[in-house]
Amino acid sequence: MSVSLGWEPDCFELAVGSTWDTRTTSTYRDTTYTPNLCLVAHSGTREYSLAFTSASNFWFRGYIRIDAINSTLGNGLVIFRNGTTNQLRLRPENVTDGPAKMRLYRWNGSSWDIVGGDNDYFYLAAGSAYTFVIHVQMHATTGTFRVYLNQTIVLDITGNVTGPSTSCDNVVLGGMRTDNNQANWSQIAVADFCLIASNVANYSPTAAGTYSEFSGAYTALDEADYSLADSVDTNSSGDRFTFNFANTTGGQSGSSRVIRAMQVAARIELDAGSVPTAVRAMVRTGSNDYESGSIPLTADDVDRSIKYTWELNPNTAALWTFGNIDSLEAGFKSV
Repeated sequence: MSVSLGWEPDCFELAVGSTWDTRTTSTYRDTTYTPNLCLVAHSGTREYSLAFTSASNFWFRGYIRIDAINSTLGNGLVIFRNGTTNQLRLRPENVTDGPAKMRLYRWNGSSWDIVGGDNDYFYLAAGSAYTFVIHVQMHATTGTFRVYLNQTIVLDITGNVTGPSTSCDNVVLGGMRTDNNQANWSQIAVADFCLIASNVANYSPTAAGTYSEFSGAYTALDEADYSLADSVDTNSSGDRFTFNFANTTGGQSGSSRVIRAMQVAARIELDAGSVPTAVRAMVRTGSNDYESGSIPLTADDVDRSIKYTWELNPNTAALWTFGNIDSLEAGFKSV
């Protein structure tokens, strides 16, 4: 159970925003990486294309965990395109199991060329989570391609950083295998100015809220890592459970940052024979309760990621403020 905020300072012009999408089925799983909801990508069989305003100087940010890496590497991990034409990509150079030796490639119109020298690479290990930031400045002679892992620069290439075009308007997220071991992506944003200043923050419950009609306590859901061993439960329709969350930190409430969205997310399992058939996300703000539409569940004993996003505060019909978030209760209602 978590609340996520996506915000930006006034000088930050967001081109695509943070994605809140998730895919969780028996084939495409995200149970091995659960602190955040994820897009999951397989090489060749499931890739996601995110469009953004055409730009030659932009930032890409995401949070990634790769289940496993083997010799079936697909098209690449990140591919920047203009329309349907490839421009640049990050792809492993090696084709052996283990950590991937990541290199930058540029499309020359008919094939991929490696960009940079022999020492221009970094390693990406399976089973580890990374904050993944790329700065791209496309130019035939003074271009730049920089990669940061967990705020540390690991690749810095200058020179001819172009494809057939000198701008991009979409990015494709690929996997590193073709089986159920995939790349798990979350907190994705693309922007044309100073993406490092943007942020996505997640908050877990810190105290009980107004409603506690499920069995169990908020302490079952206050961990950053998800576990089915800890849960709150109900077998009745109409039960509500809300939580309080830690106040925002770092002086953000007094800054010029603008909250673009607030999302309530959880992992939920519906056992076979259960009375409820759906849930609704809930928020309590301004002493009033607000519910999402019903989110249907499948009674098959499989836990799934669910979420609901409010771009505006339903109590004020305006953008969320940090003061709103500090007094927010959030949770779910069984249906």
